[in-house]
Amino acid sequence: MTNKYQTFSELLVNKLKNDKELAEEFLRAGMEDYSENLDKEELLLSLKHLAEAKGVSKLAKEAGISRDVFYKSLLPNGNPKIDTLLAILKALKYTITFKPIKHI
Repeated sequence: MTNKYQTFSELLVNKLKNDKELAEEFLRAGMEDYSENLDKEELLLSLKHLAEAKGVSKLAKEAGISRDVFYKSLLPNGNPKIDTLLAILKALKYTITFKPIKHI
């Protein structure tokens, strides 16, 4: 008998595979949360789910880093170097942009 149920993470990854707008909003929300609250775990989790949706092995190859380094960089306690983070984002077809912080 096969399991009919998916975990939330599995469901999310499947949705991200097929919905480019959702993927963009998901990553944007993770980055905004990091910018506002310094919640690195949330940003890394967002990147991990997107990477799983696109295929970790394929993306690691495109990024020019080993699958292990790629995966470990996105763990909740991961601490990727800026070069690794930028390579992962490039493989996902994203980049970082900067804008001034609006003062209240």
